[in-house]
Amino acid sequence: ASEGGNLMPATLEAVRALATVGEVSGALREIFGEWQAPNV
Repeated sequence: ASEGGNLMPATLEAVRALATVGEVSGALREIFGEWQAPNV
């Protein structure tokens, strides 16, 4: 993910191994962080 590759194959593999949406989201959050709205 951090190398800019396609995330879908790894995501599908995780879901097929019964990972939850929360687990997948948490893993992505650890890599990319959370979106922050700009202060206007």
